[in-house]
Amino acid sequence: MEKFQELTRPPYGLYKTYWSIAALAFAMKKYAGKVFGVDGRPHTEKNLVEDVMETFKSWEGSIRMKSSKVTLKFETPEEGQLWKALVELFQLKGRDEYMDICSLKNTRWAINNVFMKEIGYPLWSLKHGVIVSEMVSVIDNIIKVCEDETITRNSHLMSETIDLIRTMRFELRALISRPQNYSTGFINFLKGVEKVNLQDKEVEEAVAYIRQHAQGDVWSWSEELVREQLKNW
Repeated sequence: MEKFQELTRPPYGLYKTYWSIAALAFAMKKYAGKVFGVDGRPHTEKNLVEDVMETFKSWEGSIRMKSSKVTLKFETPEEGQLWKALVELFQLKGRDEYMDICSLKNTRWAINNVFMKEIGYPLWSLKHGVIVSEMVSVIDNIIKVCEDETITRNSHLMSETIDLIRTMRFELRALISRPQNYSTGFINFLKGVEKVNLQDKEVEEAVAYIRQHAQGDVWSWSEELVREQLKNW
């Protein structure tokens, strides 16, 4: 919305009057439901009225303040297709925890903070099970999407991920939906760490140690972090 600030300068003279507020509100009306706030939720007509009022407030006084309340962005076609593909892939609809999913940002939050928390293992665990190389590539891409909020600048990676999900959606859904696939892959990874030589009878103790000492939520654990924790065990 700060782009409209140029209209407050000569020769336009847009300032806080009923006419100016109405004019800017009318101009923004066609974008209702098409622009998103910093929370990842689309802004309705009611939200846009509030955005317009907040915009004029931010222009008042000698110091022009930038307000996060009027920081809006459009959703690219790739973003829209990707978050909808991920919602279907992770079967995120139909539960209260996922009711607010309406953008890539809150899809990412739901996967990381609800789905992966329930699973109890990082997403990359799936790569260490019995899967084909193409599935490894798409899991790597999904991890990048879920961890990197700047990924929306990489339209190529988003398009590639969408295509891979569509090509292998049935196989991927079966892989992602089964909790045992994560535990199996995670344990396979631990057993493959050099110089540790983890035995079956030691797995439970080693996993408990990692859970106690690894920092951050489970979705954020990197392979390197888990490897180092296992070596410290």
